[in-house]
Amino acid sequence: MTTSADIISAISTELNRIDGGLSPFDRAYRFNYNLHRDVYFGFKYFDEISSFPSIYLTVEREDYFHYGDNNRFVVLTIDLRGYTYDHEVEESGELLAQDIEHIMQWMKKQYPAIEEVRVLSVETDSGLNAPYGVALFKLEALYQR
Repeated sequence: MTTSADIISAISTELNRIDGGLSPFDRAYRFNYNLHRDVYFGFKYFDEISSFPSIYLTVEREDYFHYGDNNRFVVLTIDLRGYTYDHEVEESGELLAQDIEHIMQWMKKQYPAIEEVRVLSVETDSGLNAPYGVALFKLEALYQR
């Protein structure tokens, strides 16, 4: 049985592949950042973060859908925040967003229990908190339970 904790763990595991090297999924893509395995579950403010870049995941909601006999699907809505520290703050948020999007498009192939992972929205802070940068993602993961 797959749980929301399994999905968050899978997403975290895959995001930890962002290592500044070539993507294991597409050798033509080189990651822009090395996360140094700084992917966490939870929420933190800028002043609480000591390592950049880093990513924090939180679950916004879980919706259950029942179809027929013993077919239960779950839609998990996830907030993902990627934090950077760079004087080129606008570009750094965009580059981290590219790396995250690259990983998300390969999730279904890596985890058969996941029916689909969608990126619903992507926002950056456009230099508002310079030299700190933020890439905000809203994700939706559909899986069978």
